[in-house]
Amino acid sequence: MIVVGVSNQNLNENSLIEKIKLLEVLDIFHAESKNGASLVCIVTHVDSKKIYARRITTQENCNFDRETGLAVAAPGESEAIIKSVKTLPIEIYQIMTGLDRRYRLGGKGLEDAKLTHDEKKALLFIDEFYSTTT
Repeated sequence: MIVVGVSNQNLNENSLIEKIKLLEVLDIFHAESKNGASLVCIVTHVDSKKIYARRITTQENCNFDRETGLAVAAPGESEAIIKSVKTLPIEIYQIMTGLDRRYRLGGKGLEDAKLTHDEKKALLFIDEFYSTTT
């Protein structure tokens, strides 16, 4: 008989995959690109195979495989993986959805791109929040 051990890392990865499958429209999650860039994304659509999302700060559309959490990247696009789906505190969530809406609907000028004090605080919070959680 062969006994296969399961490491905590595998347990964490399996738990994360199960949580990824539960993502719904307007959920926010954290992904990381191959080069280490942080991607804070909002879910725009889900189907049986993919999670369709938009990066909040750049408004870039991204698709992720629901079974693996890996970005479904076209040639020339950066590779990424979902690292955390931990629910943000409601105040931070509201600030981030407001920022997403402003960037999505707003103008493209420099004044439109400036972050408010609360948006800066929220982004700093998110950086620490997602660096320590799944």
